[in-house]
Amino acid sequence: MSARRRILEALLEARAAAGLDARDAWVDVIEEEGGLVAECSDPGVADRARAALGEAARAARWRVPDGSDATPAVAGVESGVVVVAEALADLRAGPSHRAELRTQAPCGARVTVLGARGDDWRLVRLADGYVGWMAA
Repeated sequence: MSARRRILEALLEARAAAGLDARDAWVDVIEEEGGLVAECSDPGVADRARAALGEAARAARWRVPDGSDATPAVAGVESGVVVVAEALADLRAGPSHRAELRTQAPCGARVTVLGARGDDWRLVRLADGYVGWMAA
């Protein structure tokens, strides 16, 4: 099993053990130039996954909103309510067009911006409770 798959499975298992689902906490493992990056919106889930992985947790950098040994998942945090201007805006599990598609928001939908990843992605919450990443 690849390191990416092992880390992702540990994150998914930790999320389930915490009684959470994709609407409560997103998880993803992406490949960047520096190697693997494990991302999780819930610090407790990330801590459980790192504990379960032991030494294998070192195969990736970790991005979590809080946590002493993690880098922030959200840079340049923004907040507020915005209105979707596209016909349909994809809500994804992570800040990547390759990330799992969770749902879509129609034109005119109001979304709450929770944070940002650079100029390209916004972490948002939809009115029905879904939380995920939307291209800016």
